[in-house]
Order: sequence, then structure tokens, then C-alpha cells
Amino acid sequence: MPQVLAFAARAHSTIARSRVTAENVISLDVGTTALKAAAVTPTGKLLARVNIEYKHGARVGPAGAVEQHPDDWLQAACEAINAVVTATGNDSARNPRFGAIALTGQMQNLILVHKGRALRPALLYSDVRAQEEAESIEQSLGQKNIKGSLMNYKGAGSCFAKWLWLYNNEPAILSVADRILLGAHSYVAYRLTGRYAADLTTSSTTGLLRFGKSPEWATAEIERACPGLDVKQLPPLLASDKLSAPLDYLTTRGVEELGLPACLIGVPVFHGMGDVASTTIGTIGVEESSAEYIYLGTSGWIAACRQGMPTPGPEGLFELLHPSRGLLLRAASMTTAGGNAEWARRTILGIDSTHSDFDAAAAYAPVGSRGVLFLPHLQGERSPFTDPSARASFLNISSDTGQAELCRAVLEGVALGYRALAETLGLSQDGVLPMVGGGARSHLWTQIMADALGRPVLPLEDADAVAARGCAAEAFAWAGSWPGRRPPREFFSRDTATAVQPRAWATDAYSQHFEVFRRIHPALSDTGLSSLL
Repeated sequence: MPQVLAFAARAHSTIARSRVTAENVISLDVGTTALKAAAVTPTGKLLARVNIEYKHGARVGPAGAVEQHPDDWLQAACEAINAVVTATGNDSARNPRFGAIALTGQMQNLILVHKGRALRPALLYSDVRAQEEAESIEQSLGQKNIKGSLMNYKGAGSCFAKWLWLYNNEPAILSVADRILLGAHSYVAYRLTGRYAADLTTSSTTGLLRFGKSPEWATAEIERACPGLDVKQLPPLLASDKLSAPLDYLTTRGVEELGLPACLIGVPVFHGMGDVASTTIGTIGVEESSAEYIYLGTSGWIAACRQGMPTPGPEGLFELLHPSRGLLLRAASMTTAGGNAEWARRTILGIDSTHSDFDAAAAYAPVGSRGVLFLPHLQGERSPFTDPSARASFLNISSDTGQAELCRAVLEGVALGYRALAETLGLSQDGVLPMVGGGARSHLWTQIMADALGRPVLPLEDADAVAARGCAAEAFAWAGSWPGRRPPREFFSRDTATAVQPRAWATDAYSQHFEVFRRIHPALSDTGLSSLL
């Protein structure tokens, strides 16, 4: 049986619990391009916010490889913690006002650790080099068995296939690993506490978790597909409930080794949940809700909650375990969303350009970009279809096409991708759709999203900080900071004044584009383009 860590308080947790109650939480969101940190109060106010870009960023290699070194996450986390403590004037050991550190971050990564360190760069969620390994798994287990037993197995993008790739290509380094970790926040939590763990939301993205009433690793399927994989390398699963307890507490030695403020000695560290869960909680709350929302960051998704147990679903749909027992997160997720605009900004306008420059250039082109279409599949795709070989494309370029049309086509291509996600998820056509993530800061892109989806889109205040509130909620709830352990309504993200309304004529234009857009990938798949990669 896999080890399951129940959320049980320790002997010294009474002190820590009272400490969190009256104080603030440092939230860390370990993203793809940067780490975002915030000091969050029990009412949801953000006392300080810090954004630390990683020293090296992700490295994109041949055959779909995408790697990032976990120590870049740790360095950014320590820098961010120090900056938040200093910014709030709480760096005195005699006046500690932070009661906890709470984590969230990117999921579906494969991280090897040994004796407190990462052995190699992490294979990120967007890494799809393990195509032969995915085929091997599918031949060993059979598609029917995979669909009925492995939660959210998504081929080469799954951690199952990534793990097997390391076994086949780097067996020596894999054999040295004490454990594998599956989320960026899990590595930071490990370095802060010395504890290995995996939250259920992150674990359910990996293709390594078995369907069932009680979450457990699919050890039998793993050993059948590859007897050489050591299932003891899998991290302990954190049991899920509405309340949780700290993974552990910051020690004097840990604070000194990591260069953190002395005022944080003894502060509890909450492992937290993957970014889809924390973003969902920060956007629509912790209770069951039929509300839907858009997240537009480097990757992107449309998500909603439902009650029940996970069941095998259609291609392109993820059903993830929610931190609250009995709830599921239903998400249709693009591998690359805002990352397309980031790539286009650097490539078309130059590395010294800004996001505002990109929006300004795109605004010169009309709706529809004079017929230019963009497929937003820079690193393969996982929804609405699963294809690790899918790549981005511009189509319908003519001698009249300029920077404006190319820039706008990228924004429109991502928006049309979200329309396909909405169909996969079975999104309703009524009501205002909240939008969060860095992309929500762009008024132009928000308007394009509203037009493409044919629904009002509401960018939330602090749209790129919702995950910070979502993961902090775990610490405040555990500590009893709220009456009845229910967060006040004002804790979660606030609405801006007005929603961005779709324009009927633009929606009609995008509907015409979408009918062409949805046929392009299947058509290109038959051309043999993937053989050129």
C-alpha cells in the first residue's frame, strides 16, 4: 500500500495554529516563467507582492524536450520570501507576524531528488519527448485498460511516460534518485522542510494515479508496463480534505541554510495544491460551485467543479481531485496559451519589446487579422486533442501581411483554442465568465476572448494573484482564522467594475474563422509534418 499522510496536527501545532490565526500567510506560486509571492491577510488583502523571474528560464530542446532546473525555483522562492518579509516591515525576530508559508505551482513535472538536491533539470509538463515510451505503455497495458484504470493518462505528456524515458535514456541517474517529485511546489516544499509529498490534484495529472474511491498510485500498472521502474521512488500522497495541516515547520538550521529571515523559524509550511486547484479556489471559492472560469497564463485552461468520483472522460478533458473531498475539478487545458504571445513578442517584435508593445501592434489589425490564422500548439497539445507532435502554424499569409496581422492572429488563435476548450468541457453559453492569469491584464485580449467565446468575460482584480489567495486559504482554514472555518466572501478575488461584452458582429466573424480553425490540425496531421521534427 502506498504511504498516505493524513492531515493530523502534531504536539507543537497548537502554538503554530494560534500563531497563524492572528497573522498573515506568505503565499508562493511556483510558475513556469516566474515565481509569484504575496503576503495575504485573513481578509484576502495583499500586503505585498513580488514577482521573481527565474535565473535561466525553461530550456527547449529537440524532439519536444522542455526542462527547467528546480534550484531556480528554490532560489526565486528564497529571494521572494525575503523580499515579502522586508516589504512588510516584519523582518524583526522579535516581531514575527507571518504565521505560515503556503505553496502552489505548476504540475505534471518529473523531478529527481537525492540527498536534498535535484539530480538534473525537471522535465516540465510541456515536455513531450517521451513519445516512444508512451507507445510502449499503451502496447503493454492496452488503450481500454489505460482509460479504465489510469487517471488522466495523456500519452507523452504524462509523468508516467517521462519517468519511463528517464529509465530508458538516463538509467544511471534515475537509479540514484531517492524519490521523484511531480510538482514545482513539491520541490520547494521539500527543500523548506525535508519532506517528500504529492498533493492529490497534482498527482491526478500524472497518469500514475489509479481510479478508485481511495486515491493510490497505480503500482500494478506501472510494474506491468516497466518492471524496472521502482515504485518506491513515488512520493507519499497527502490525504485530501477541506482542512489540512502543515507538511512541517521551518527549523533554525533550515532558515540559516536557505538565508531566510530569522523571524520565520518555527513557521509551518503548507505543501499546498497544484495551480489548477489553488486558482480555482482563489477564483470561485472552496465550496461546490457550477461556476466556470478562464485561466490565461503561460499555459491555460477553462475549469469548473462538480461533485462525484472521477470517471474516464473524453480525450482532452481532465478530471482532477479537488482538495475538498467529494469534489472534482473538470478542466480542458492548453499546453501553451499565453506562452504563444510571449514567443511571438520576442520573435516578431524583438527581445526588448514589452507586452504593451505587442498589444499596440496587434490593435492595428482588424478583427480576423485579414484572414491570417494561427494554431497555438508550440509544444504539442493536450486539449481538445492529445498530440505531442502538434506544432504552431501561421496560415493565409500574403504579401500584405505585416506585424500587426501576425501579432493579432496569435491572440485570436489562442482565443479560438479556448473556444475549442469550451466545447470539450461542455461549457454553458450563459452568464459572465471570470478570467484570471496574466492574460487578463490585456484589455485587447480580453475583448478578443469575449468575442470568440460569445460570452461576457470579467477580468478579476489581481487576476494574476488568485492562486496566492487560493493556497493561503488552506493555512487560514486549518488555523481557525475564520468563524466556522469558512472564508469571508471578501477573501477571494474581487470583480472589476464591468465585464467585457462580446460584440455580435465580431462573434459572427470568429465563428466563421473557428469552423476553419478546427479543421486545420486534422488536415495537417495527414501531411507528414511531424516526421520533420
